[in-house]
Amino acid sequence: AGRGKFANEWPGNRMLRRQIKKRMNEYHNSTIPTKTEIARTIVKEVVQDGGKFWKYLGTQQAWKEMTEKGAHDRVTQAFRTPKMTCAQKRALYPNAQAKTSLKKKTEKEAETQGFSSLEQYMEFLGCQDFEEYFEIYMIFKTA
Repeated sequence: AGRGKFANEWPGNRMLRRQIKKRMNEYHNSTIPTKTEIARTIVKEVVQDGGKFWKYLGTQQAWKEMTEKGAHDRVTQAFRTPKMTCAQKRALYPNAQAKTSLKKKTEKEAETQGFSSLEQYMEFLGCQDFEEYFEIYMIFKTA
């Protein structure tokens, strides 16, 4: 997956973009562990289909096959840089900023209360995880 028009037309890059596009909503609405698994699955599918991830070494003017970690990073970057305007992103993910803000605030609160982790604090509050806490928060916020 190189940069520029010539690289965009490579069959492997077109296939990768289709997979990214197909899973974009799922990825952006997922937790970090799920995002990691989605990216890992895409890397595995590309490799199983005979594809490879390449990195251009400009100083050597040569291409080198990327490690699995490098390929994973390339896939996650593709999810973070879709061809979408900020307004389109806000329309598609209206609660993303509120969720990030609430998570930071809640993590700080958990630390202040003496909990060693957010998960421990969620358990104390009677929530399965932060996702459930956020859903409850949004219900009361809009009520």
